[in-house]
Amino acid sequence: MSSKDSADEAESARPIKRKRVTTSCLACNRRKVRCDRTWPCSNCRARNETESCAYMDGHVPAQAIPFRSASGNEVEALKAQMKQLESHIGRLVEAASHSLAPASSLPSSTPRSYPSATSFSAPALSTPPSTTGPSETSALDRTFLALDDLSRGVNKSASNTPAIALTPSTQHGVDAWPAIFLGTDSPIPSQRSSQLIYDIVAAIPKDEMLTMLVDHHFDDEGAYWHYVQRNVLQLEIEQFNSVRDCPGVLLVDPAWLALLVAISRISLRSLVSDELFATERVTPDGSTLASMDSQLDEAFDLALYCAGAFRKPQIRILQAFLIMISQQQIGRSMGAWDQRATFWHDMAISICKLLRLHVITDAMPDQDLPIDPAFPPSCPLYTREWSSRFVHNIVFMDKLIEAIEADRGGGEHPPGTHGFANLVTIPTPRNFRDEDLWNGLETTGRREPHPSFVLTEIIWQIHGFKITRLWRIITGLIRDPSSFTPEVVQSLDAEVRQGDYELLSLRSSYQLKQIEDILLESFHGSYQQRILRLHRSFFLRSYTDNQFAYSQAAALTAARAIIKGHKDVVDRHNTYRPRFLSLVFFSHHISAAILLFIHGCFKPSDRQRIQEELGSSHELFARARSPVLIENLQYWTLSVARGKLFIRAMSEALLHNPPSDLPAIEKFLLDLNSRGVDPADLDFASETSVNVTDFSLPSFFGLLDDPNQTYVQDSNAMLQNGVLDWDSIFAGF
Repeated sequence: MSSKDSADEAESARPIKRKRVTTSCLACNRRKVRCDRTWPCSNCRARNETESCAYMDGHVPAQAIPFRSASGNEVEALKAQMKQLESHIGRLVEAASHSLAPASSLPSSTPRSYPSATSFSAPALSTPPSTTGPSETSALDRTFLALDDLSRGVNKSASNTPAIALTPSTQHGVDAWPAIFLGTDSPIPSQRSSQLIYDIVAAIPKDEMLTMLVDHHFDDEGAYWHYVQRNVLQLEIEQFNSVRDCPGVLLVDPAWLALLVAISRISLRSLVSDELFATERVTPDGSTLASMDSQLDEAFDLALYCAGAFRKPQIRILQAFLIMISQQQIGRSMGAWDQRATFWHDMAISICKLLRLHVITDAMPDQDLPIDPAFPPSCPLYTREWSSRFVHNIVFMDKLIEAIEADRGGGEHPPGTHGFANLVTIPTPRNFRDEDLWNGLETTGRREPHPSFVLTEIIWQIHGFKITRLWRIITGLIRDPSSFTPEVVQSLDAEVRQGDYELLSLRSSYQLKQIEDILLESFHGSYQQRILRLHRSFFLRSYTDNQFAYSQAAALTAARAIIKGHKDVVDRHNTYRPRFLSLVFFSHHISAAILLFIHGCFKPSDRQRIQEELGSSHELFARARSPVLIENLQYWTLSVARGKLFIRAMSEALLHNPPSDLPAIEKFLLDLNSRGVDPADLDFASETSVNVTDFSLPSFFGLLDDPNQTYVQDSNAMLQNGVLDWDSIFAGF
């Protein structure tokens, strides 16, 4: 082999070099520095030479993520979060140390145990075992293990079973609102307070039972008595469930626990009042329900104590009081004369005054608004609107209960705080949806309320406030006959009808739920009741003076609308249970039936029709069932049993010997009102040990406030003492 052939063979065996693709930018490749292979790369951006950042043909670099320096506010917010986290770590360590303290260091009182409420509820929470075995080191280990779980989004209960994960959806913005935990500046709970908090948490139902009670509140009682925003409470309950079975529960704000207990107890009592629903959905054991109610009652008092409710004003305590008195005042549980209800009412007014909720105006700067954990720091609209709702609900209940009790007590004013309405300058609530005020973001972007024909959570209360205002105006005019002219009557009549038309438009625009349909019909009856009272004076005079014929027609139309509305509600929803809303219907129905009776006395040609209408009304009253709760018997007797007595007697009088003039009608109604109620009309369970004669039967008609006072009726010169006060017939809400 020649040397030439050997050289060719060696050259052919040499590997062929291919040109490697350069993925770095040409500038970095030239400088021999590492490139992040983006365009423009970080090196070129740092040297401010982005124009020279280029790549070889055929290579497409990734786009660089836009870079932005953190602002000073963001840096400070991160620092604040780190400090807050460090503080919470220290508080968790301290709480774990307290919870694992030796038994000798705990209070002498032993923790109360609570029986399982229902098949839904989990075993009751008890104080962690206090043995001398666990040391502070083990407490620290458990605390930091729990923190590690939280950092990974998992929370384990005491039984090492995964609990609700803390997803990012529970945190909104830098302020992380809503939050049920105490602030970092709050003192660490004492051993006694820690024990009480464990007792409070043990009384709160768990899992499906708690969910059912909360849902029932918003779907039933809270549909009108609307004091809590649903999406906010749901996030707060998620936070509560994440720490319920661990020492972190000691950091939950006791004021929030009081709010949750109030919602649970009122919903439970509502379910108990509906006997069929209670036995089918809650538990067949009535004694268990009574035990739960007793536990929640005690837990509410404990939560008020732990929250320092009597030392500092708090919005969550205000919400809890409003939820409790919304039932107590109206008569579901105790009635307006109950001392605790009166005390809670006064406390609610005091909280509003101390936080100055009642003097918030549109001109007040946002930085001057009250600061409270229940208010988001970056949503002033939320603070303004909910403050207005709280204040005007108190004014509404104050005036409503004052009028109701004055009627029931023969003109005697009930005890309580009156005059608060004169101090209120905050505007009435506007028609915002709850999600317009806060939907998980710092601001929703909406600043203008919805029109009056849009269904919102607050629309029912807006109509309630409007009816109450009209009630007060009409009452003032009736007591001042000199200003009560036909022109004024027609002007107010137009205003009442406008509100009623706006209310009825909701039915044509929306598919209402049962509770919403009942609310609409009850407020429709309340508007018609205002028309009855507005035209009452001229209605009585229309039978002798034709210039008041309009008032006669308006009053008769309103009376028949009230009766028809009550019958429609019963037919649509098959409800005869005289709860609060039903009592409103029955009260309106009685006043409407009395007006038809008066018309039948003066118009013989219409008697047969009115007798048929009264017969149908008596049938509806006769089908009403007595209440389950014994506390409600007196109110049922007043509105239903006495109504049956009145309607039956008026129907018989029209058939046999109707009164022929106004004095005779007055005498007939006064004699009728003085009768007792036949025990058969009470229709109460015969097995009960309650003696119906122990219940007073307050007069349906309120007489003059002062027996020695004279009252000029219908602008006549005749002075009347101790006679029928016609206004009380049409005074019901």
